[in-house]
Amino acid sequence: MAKRRFNPGLRRANAPIIDLAGFLANDKAATAATVELLRAACTDHGFFQVTNHGVDEAVIQAAHDEIDALFNLPTNEKLRLRRQNGSVWGYSGAHADRFAKKLPWKETYSFKFYHASGPEEKIVVDYFDTVLGKEFIKTGLVYQIYCEQMNKLAMALFELVEVSLGVEAEQYYRKLFEEGSSIMRSNFYPKCEQPELVLGTGPHADPTAITILHQDQVGGLQVFSDNKWKSVGPCLNALVINLVLRAPEKIVEADGGIRKYPDFKGADLYDFTQNHHRVDGATLDNFRWLRALCC
Repeated sequence: MAKRRFNPGLRRANAPIIDLAGFLANDKAATAATVELLRAACTDHGFFQVTNHGVDEAVIQAAHDEIDALFNLPTNEKLRLRRQNGSVWGYSGAHADRFAKKLPWKETYSFKFYHASGPEEKIVVDYFDTVLGKEFIKTGLVYQIYCEQMNKLAMALFELVEVSLGVEAEQYYRKLFEEGSSIMRSNFYPKCEQPELVLGTGPHADPTAITILHQDQVGGLQVFSDNKWKSVGPCLNALVINLVLRAPEKIVEADGGIRKYPDFKGADLYDFTQNHHRVDGATLDNFRWLRALCC
């Protein structure tokens, strides 16, 4: 599902707010109701918001506070941390070469997270210590906890999807993703004196199975649904969820054994985006290459 961050005030998307409290407490009746809401959202466009999700609000706030220190560094310091060619990790300013019209007006910092083999292994802490330096060890500690809690939520959401599809006994998605890796990305949108000339983030489709996004209260997130851009307004203490998942064989077989969408490797998508990465009126049509792979 394509999305962008730009100009609030459009028609709102139907992104239901789903309370996870009952599901996380193993309440069967509440879980059944939650599954129905999730099924409807995923059948429509794959976007919904969750509350009582188990991610500590203090950790989320600390993550925002800590990353501010990085974005407030002098420009030369941030450039020292810039993303190298061929890598998706590190600091980056606007990708002006990827846009045919309005330029993006944002800064990003990205790093990798994967489920560690033991509690003593601190992947994120080590990364911040090694790459950014000792003064960012606290930032690494905050994001270690943040990523671990988000990973736990992702596994819970995969479980809900399994229930909605009737494949919970197989733990299909848990087995598929429990050893996977994640991209942690923080976006900063500086004040712009000529906002009519820029976008926050241009139209794009996430290359991941699941996106968990914390919006601030400024708003601006939009999704492309029913051939229109619609806003997903911020909800206090909620997280925005976007799913992009492979259908289990059990589901495909029950539907005649033919997939509506093809499997593809992350490397294939990355190669495509690097060679067809200008954002303009043809962007969404360009992503129909996925459909072509079915034929």
